[in-house]
Amino acid sequence: MGSRGGAPHDMPPEQRAAITELHPGRPITVAVDGRSDIHALGLVLYRMLGGAIAIGPYPMHRIAFHRPPRVPVGLADIVAKCPAVDPRDRYADAGQLAEDLRRHPADLPLRGVSNRSLTERWRKWCRRHPHGLVRAAMTALTSSALILVAWRIARGETRRRLRGAESLLAESRKHQDRHNDPAAARALNHGLALIDQSRVRSFPTPSVFICGSLISFARRRGVSGTPPPGCRRARRSGRPGP
Repeated sequence: MGSRGGAPHDMPPEQRAAITELHPGRPITVAVDGRSDIHALGLVLYRMLGGAIAIGPYPMHRIAFHRPPRVPVGLADIVAKCPAVDPRDRYADAGQLAEDLRRHPADLPLRGVSNRSLTERWRKWCRRHPHGLVRAAMTALTSSALILVAWRIARGETRRRLRGAESLLAESRKHQDRHNDPAAARALNHGLALIDQSRVRSFPTPSVFICGSLISFARRRGVSGTPPPGCRRARRSGRPGP
């Protein structure tokens, strides 16, 4: 008994149970493997980081683990995983523990524990991608600029069509006053063709006025022409032009 085991307060539960069975000479029914060393190493790391472990009567009960001051959450979670009561909750071997201990200062995602601190994960990502935010901001700015330019182009095209329809309406009236019905019909039909529902959707008031004017004028003068859907909808809205 004097040459087996280790410091009582650094022993994992399964090792204490095995020694308890060994003392009266009973068969050892618990498995003790390399994860017991992970338990002891975790306690050493915990003390090195400034953590305090209460020394109580042997055998020890569950260890109360508290994150030491100024210790990052990720590193504290690595250390806290080592002295877990159930060996299955610890690192499977020293290689996995060493990998996480290397990944943490390298700002890489941890493998053995969850990255539960969103703030720490964000800081690690920023350190891994120092120019990522700048590129993301430039991409967003460029996309916004392209959308604005496309909207202004579409708006300008819509205004041009509306002005053209107004001009053709006035031209059709002049031809009608001169009793030139064929020319009036051509101008009116051309004006109706300029009024397209998809083009004037963002200008409801002018489109209603111009569509109503074109349709009313065509009906009064008996000029043939088929208004597009947008004009027919404007006519039904009850807001025709003069």
